[in-house]
Amino acid sequence: MYTCRRVPFLRRPAILAVMTFVLAAEFRIFRLGKRNTSEMIIHSQRASSFCPDVVTAHSCHKAWFFKSLRNERPFSKAWIKKILNPIHYWIVLVESIQYRRGGRTHVVAISGGIKSELQRYFGLPESRITVIHSGVDCDKYHPSKRGAFRSAIRKQYGLRDEDIVLVFVANEFTRKGLGPLVNGLQRCANPNLKLLVVGRDVTRDFEKLADELNLRSQIIFVGSTPFVDQYYAASDIFVFPTQYEPFGLVATEAMAAGLPVIISELAGAAELMNDGFDCIKLRDPKDPVEIATALKRLESTEAREIMGIKARDSALKHSWREVVKKLDDVYSLVHSEYTKQ
Repeated sequence: MYTCRRVPFLRRPAILAVMTFVLAAEFRIFRLGKRNTSEMIIHSQRASSFCPDVVTAHSCHKAWFFKSLRNERPFSKAWIKKILNPIHYWIVLVESIQYRRGGRTHVVAISGGIKSELQRYFGLPESRITVIHSGVDCDKYHPSKRGAFRSAIRKQYGLRDEDIVLVFVANEFTRKGLGPLVNGLQRCANPNLKLLVVGRDVTRDFEKLADELNLRSQIIFVGSTPFVDQYYAASDIFVFPTQYEPFGLVATEAMAAGLPVIISELAGAAELMNDGFDCIKLRDPKDPVEIATALKRLESTEAREIMGIKARDSALKHSWREVVKKLDDVYSLVHSEYTKQ
């Protein structure tokens, strides 16, 4: 039997949110008095508990922190802001306790890339890690939704039937590659290519870039929306040139919706895809020439339809039902280890 319990915590500021959640969760677990027994398995998401039996690693924060620092100019404002932000040190501290050498926590990594980072930064042995990729809701994200939403969304933004609509979905535009995508769009020199930018972030610099490249009429900043599935339905190609991504659910959602996907090899979700079959993989997501070349490969309706069908078939193999079965196997493994004591 699985039990969910609410954990009260302070939601702001961010540092207090992450700290108070962990401490409150630990207090709740302490009151139950059954930690490290076969009677109860504690499953933590990310750095939300000090010593869970199972933790799902959606990222390796220590690896991301060092990578993000390398992407900033040393002693720049952004670099100093990261260095002085205490939230990073708290999360790395919790990770260090969860993944300590000699510990017993079993780790579910959402991608092989995360598994490698955990082994590199925390020395976790192979036996303590199971890779279970994130699932996708293949009913919510379905090609049949094109009939319901495609025309309405396109009409809302003044898009024509002959336009080839690209969709980019993210809340961090810089890290996830919007800049190179805009530059790649300019290199295509195809006025029928239109880009929907869906997500929450500051758009000022990207609007300026679009103006400089004379692309303002080809790029639409949608903003944040709870109806991302409708924008997949209105689009023809999903593009995700991210520079770092532990997984990237948006990519598998787009596949489930029947869209051909152009994706960075640095995204964990790319592990589930076959280059040239159900996607096009980018070796260098910062290279606008490579992005433009990928877009040109999908300019024909036939090419998009063939890859979109294959993408949908691939997504069907990774439903949440399959994820739950694999998690149940992990619980059984952990339970058996405790009963052997």
